[in-house]
Amino acid sequence: PIPITTQIIMTTEDIQLHLQDLKEHHNTHDIELEQLPSYAIHITTEINMTTRPQYETQSDLNNEQQTINAFCSKYNYSYKKLPIRYKLDFATFLPSKELAGFVEVKCRKFSWSQFPTLILALDKITAMQQALDLGIKSILLLRNQDGIFFWKYDPQNIHSIKWGGRSISPRDNQDEEPVVHIHKDAFHTF
Repeated sequence: PIPITTQIIMTTEDIQLHLQDLKEHHNTHDIELEQLPSYAIHITTEINMTTRPQYETQSDLNNEQQTINAFCSKYNYSYKKLPIRYKLDFATFLPSKELAGFVEVKCRKFSWSQFPTLILALDKITAMQQALDLGIKSILLLRNQDGIFFWKYDPQNIHSIKWGGRSISPRDNQDEEPVVHIHKDAFHTF
């Protein structure tokens, strides 16, 4: 995967041209950098924002797509991929086009016999709670070696909250974070 990088850079020359334009516009030569409004100072400084790379492979995306397709086919829903800022994967819709809820899809290569809980980033749970506060239901779809399962978001069914994530072979410094453990008994067979 290629990291996505966004850069907005103004060189010293750009800043000088910007100041010159302001001086001409205001018919004065007395404007200095310190006199610019704070928003102008922000746009005249170098900003280098790097977003976290996406680690999903095409195979991961295909598995996710197959899982949401199976779910929506069974319950006669349609779906749309949510923008990344929503933290969850999909919005599902009833045949009437009314929002049915949000869905997070996880495809894992383990069996319940190996791990009795599913680990999920706490920010996903926070997004589910925010949706519930607005009356929007959320579910977690899990596809693992044993089949497809679902968990209806319910904060009472969170087994524990710990520090965790990918600690054995981290891909970057954000691979460890607060995570929730959801016990397999909270999941329903699809």
